[in-house]
Amino acid sequence: REAITGQEEFFLPDADWCVLEQELKNQALLPIAYNVLKRGCVPKGEFRDNWIGFIIQHISTWYRTLEVQNELVQILTESGYKFVIMKGFANAALYPKPEIRSTGDVDFLVQIEEFDEIYQLLKKKGFEPTGEGDAGKHHMNLKKDDVLFEMHKRPAGTMRKKSKDNQ
Repeated sequence: REAITGQEEFFLPDADWCVLEQELKNQALLPIAYNVLKRGCVPKGEFRDNWIGFIIQHISTWYRTLEVQNELVQILTESGYKFVIMKGFANAALYPKPEIRSTGDVDFLVQIEEFDEIYQLLKKKGFEPTGEGDAGKHHMNLKKDDVLFEMHKRPAGTMRKKSKDNQ
């Protein structure tokens, strides 16, 4: 709650930090504990140092991913395409410290009619197809500077209405 609201929370001095760390890792939420670590709630020592090291590495990766995402935004904007960034970075804006929001890739939605055109443009600009994704259904994966992008032609779980000719 502290990571999301920014309000300081109370922690029991006898908390099992190893169990908490593992649960946060399992849920991809470990970086949100940054404020708690910063306040000194976790006992000093190798465990705390390793945890802080992981969070610093995560924040560095987050900023690198954001930098490459900004390159994507610039390319698409300058080319006049309409698109929207979804999930990870869009949700991160809701956190008091956006860089603590875990994200593994950058999902973006383009207009279905422009999907193939944008895909070709991004390949010319150095975004490499990964061979993964599902171009026939709703997305394709591309990679740039070790950052994974999922280009969606429709939100996951939605289906395009079938015409009489396409049933």
